[in-house]
Amino acid sequence: MRVRLFSVGAAIIAGLSLAACGGGGNGSGPPAQQLTITAVDGIKYDKPELDATANQPFVVNFVNNGGLQHSFVIKNAAGSDVAFVPGPDKTTYLDNGQSKKSAPITLAAGTYEFYCAFPGHEQTMKGNVVVK
Repeated sequence: MRVRLFSVGAAIIAGLSLAACGGGGNGSGPPAQQLTITAVDGIKYDKPELDATANQPFVVNFVNNGGLQHSFVIKNAAGSDVAFVPGPDKTTYLDNGQSKKSAPITLAAGTYEFYCAFPGHEQTMKGNVVVK
């Protein structure tokens, strides 16, 4: 009887330990929030704003259905480019019909500008990532 109680107690403790660690996953914290934006005809994005959670990772799923080459770039509060899709910098673009996810991005609360870096597109392809 004591062996059975010990086994049950050990199983409960192991289960609670796994739950505290995110269910036995890789321990890297919560999964990244998934944001999606699409380049569409007319040299524009399908939405002017994306919402993210402050100090939590998010991933941008960028889809190019705009007929031309496009990119997705986020500027930090100082105005420097910090995130690039398709990456690794703002001189790389997606062809029409392609899609790509960004690396995880974590930003403090604030409003950050995004834009397409293809020459001449920033005038109409821009918006904000609002991080709360």
